[in-house]
Amino acid sequence: MVAPIDAFFFQSIANAIDLYVYSQQQQKSSLFFRFVELEKDVKKGFIVTFFRAPQLLMFEYIDQLDSENKHEEAYCLLAKQSLNTGLNQQEILWRLARSCVQLAYPLDMKNPKKKKLLDEGHKYACSAYELCSDDFNVLKWTAAAVGSRTDFLGTKERIEQGNFFRDVLDKALSINPEEYTLLHMRGRLVLSVASLSWIERKAATVLFGPPPEVSLDEAIRDFTAVLELAPDWLENTLFLAKAYLANGDRESAVHHLKQLIDSYQQNENDKDQPEALKEAKALLKKHGGK
Repeated sequence: MVAPIDAFFFQSIANAIDLYVYSQQQQKSSLFFRFVELEKDVKKGFIVTFFRAPQLLMFEYIDQLDSENKHEEAYCLLAKQSLNTGLNQQEILWRLARSCVQLAYPLDMKNPKKKKLLDEGHKYACSAYELCSDDFNVLKWTAAAVGSRTDFLGTKERIEQGNFFRDVLDKALSINPEEYTLLHMRGRLVLSVASLSWIERKAATVLFGPPPEVSLDEAIRDFTAVLELAPDWLENTLFLAKAYLANGDRESAVHHLKQLIDSYQQNENDKDQPEALKEAKALLKKHGGK
């Protein structure tokens, strides 16, 4: 279909469930562009030819929305596409899980929408995992969905999910050992389990089955690896310090707390400090750091 573009036609395309690629024709030149470039070319008055795009282009467009933090738009488009049984459901499901986790992240724990989104994301992630348990993106966002939801679970379900969480993290990191968000998640899981007292661990084993076998050295190793890959991530440095404290190494903990505080370049008028910075200052004061 070749036709001059008017506002009605563009609006019809913009609202369609299907995405399109198109060719720009100006004088004798013909170049191919992606859907995301459409609007600027329409404004220039170019003639545009549309073709139905392959699934790959649709997913690339959705990933572009995600990279631009347009998670609501990505979610809505994916929700529409999930009704199309001819599409790759695995690819849709893990992206739906990603959108839910991303939308839930900035919400306060007291906001009921946060739990609802995380429960929904967990459902999508587990469905994707059932379809394909060796795809890296499926593993990554299953881990993110499971880990983000743990604060809303009871003791029994947390322990049950803990073993599954560890398995998924280990599988994902065997594929990509330098995915630092997953290393951080595994470090936090290990730290939380390793910090259980003997009585808590014994009671959990009797009532619900054994929690994952872990050590604080594992948590320190994961957090240290993340520090090398993402040195400006304040929250990771904070948890590295916490792991050292739990392991009885006050000197290393204080070193990393000071490192965190020194690395944060705060504007003089900025009163809204990151929570990680506030907690680091409190821990440094408590444990005698100057």
